[in-house]
Amino acid sequence: TFAKVDRAFPSSQVCSACGFRDGPKPLHVREWMCGECGTVHDRDHNAARNVLFEGRRIVAAGRAETLNACGAPVRRAHVPAQ
Repeated sequence: TFAKVDRAFPSSQVCSACGFRDGPKPLHVREWMCGECGTVHDRDHNAARNVLFEGRRIVAAGRAETLNACGAPVRRAHVPAQ
């Protein structure tokens, strides 16, 4: 079991092109246009890109943690950039 996340990441609310937070949308909205830059997004593809970017940001900041088999937090070893 992983640690509880305090806040949900708004992956489907943020434009992956410019970062503008467009706000929540009903689940039936599968495609939307960014109100800031005009990019048209597929909801799932945009969310996946945002999750990837956020994961990379967290790893680069050195804050990526996982749990071991006993549920204790484990910080990954530092790996130098190639």
